[in-house]
Amino acid sequence: MLRVEEIGASPALGDGDIVVLPGLIRGWEAVVGSVLDRGALPIVAGASLPTDSIVEIGRLGGYAVWDGASESFDGVVKRARERHDSGSGVHQSPARIRRLLRSIPASVWRLDASRSYDHLQRAYEPNAALRTLIDEATEHASLHPLNAEARRYTADATVPIASALFETWLAGDRFPRIEVALSASAIPHTLLVSAAMPGPRDMGHVIVVGIDVTERRELERALLASQRLEAVGRLAAGIAHDFNNLLTVLTTYTQFVFEDLPPESETRGDVVIMQDAIRRAASLVARLLDFGREREPNLEPVDLAPVVRDIVALLTRTLGEHIRVRLDVEGDDAMPVRADRTQLEQVLLNLAVNARDAMPEGGSLSLRISRRRRDSSGVRGAAVRVPPGDYVCLTVADTGSGMPPDVARRVFEPFFTTKAERGSGLGLATTYAIVKRHGGYVFLDTELGSGTTFEILLPVVETEDGAVSTAPTSQPAPRPRVLRVLVVEDDDAVRAALRRGLAARGYVVELAADAEEALAILERGEPLDVLVSDITLPGLNGLKLIERALHVRPGLGAVLMSGYPEDASLATAFGERVPFVRKPADPSDLARAIESAMDEG
Repeated sequence: MLRVEEIGASPALGDGDIVVLPGLIRGWEAVVGSVLDRGALPIVAGASLPTDSIVEIGRLGGYAVWDGASESFDGVVKRARERHDSGSGVHQSPARIRRLLRSIPASVWRLDASRSYDHLQRAYEPNAALRTLIDEATEHASLHPLNAEARRYTADATVPIASALFETWLAGDRFPRIEVALSASAIPHTLLVSAAMPGPRDMGHVIVVGIDVTERRELERALLASQRLEAVGRLAAGIAHDFNNLLTVLTTYTQFVFEDLPPESETRGDVVIMQDAIRRAASLVARLLDFGREREPNLEPVDLAPVVRDIVALLTRTLGEHIRVRLDVEGDDAMPVRADRTQLEQVLLNLAVNARDAMPEGGSLSLRISRRRRDSSGVRGAAVRVPPGDYVCLTVADTGSGMPPDVARRVFEPFFTTKAERGSGLGLATTYAIVKRHGGYVFLDTELGSGTTFEILLPVVETEDGAVSTAPTSQPAPRPRVLRVLVVEDDDAVRAALRRGLAARGYVVELAADAEEALAILERGEPLDVLVSDITLPGLNGLKLIERALHVRPGLGAVLMSGYPEDASLATAFGERVPFVRKPADPSDLARAIESAMDEG
């Protein structure tokens, strides 16, 4: 407790302190103002003070009048505290206001524009150059932050906020809500600002409130981008089936051409290039579908080394001569992982494109595959715990520009990009999602000016006999009798291509354009061994067709085809009995599926 004449000597005043003003002293108003500014403390005023002075003290903060006789000093102090704490004065105390401002999740400023008002009045003169007048008014305005949130932006906010407010006020908007972009700082922000238009005498007392809507606008942009991707996905799904049918025709007939050419023909090399282009087109369709809709990977045992070798051959041709691509495979052992080959290819292409963009003047892209064994659980990266076990490690390193820490922290965020209009912000986010769906881990090591290295860990998987499952390249072993196959496909060109391709491999082929025609053939009792059907058919789809066919002919083998990747999961309704072939269907792949269906049947 301090007497007011002792305040000047007091080193500090806190919220719990009491100031006693027993009577009039010289300059008491300034002393009381100082007290309130330093903590808005409860004040006990003496009864000898003039009434108007007591009222003024009450206006400034909590107080209680004490005549020294009618109640105890403790009682009047308690009364002063209660009045102060309840805010029952004409105005809240400065300390209470400061606490209120600190609790508001918004920026609050006082706009000092008193020197600007004369400039703004000139805006009502005929033919006034409004832009010039607003600029002049803005030059004399200043923002004073009233809370910590406001201090974050004040350095960059004065000019854009004052200019925007003056412009809207002059346009007649008395209660504007405007968005102001603050781009001077390292990370641009967007503030939603509001302030009521003041009168001529209030220009120095305008309260401006701003809410940071940067994250909200980023989410809105991300939502729009997501909706665009969804539209692309719907479009891609709509054309994927037809496009894959075209690729099936191209795949089949280029294979016919290749097989008919003599081994020494130079044209064989041209056909190989065509076949490679067709495979890449099929892969592009699959990736387009993956962007538009998230799907679970079609996991199977894969040797990672051949997958990476194929991609490196593609990258050498596509990244450009200014990028040198190098692959190092450690040891001669297989690198077995359970993976979706198409999605692994997408991961490698995403990382390669990211590296290319970081090396506009050229550089080196190095890929390395090795086996790692972790004997104990360890923490990597951003507190990511990698459990013990055997892993295949794929390292992708470039000699590009590298990344600063603030960028490196966000590289796997969806829609985050440093490529302005050129990037979607999905490449590395997709890479991260695919690796996680494979049960793997991805880590980043980068430094500005020193290149970037991505390290991917995928769990090693072995088949029951310890060997890695790989796609067979040889033709299926011949059977003692010729198999009769019914192919159900609504596309005329695909039907013709599959018929020729299967006939060349020794099958007797019947054709049907839809499920009704296929069921009619089955019901006539014609001898058939395997039914091959596209899932997407007019009328009854391939799944219902297979179900009915197996009811009519329980021992019939069956194979399903589709150009939609997610249809593979639909085929699992029949278990392993019905193999699935993804379009574009190569006749060799289809022949292997037919043999598998016969074995299961």
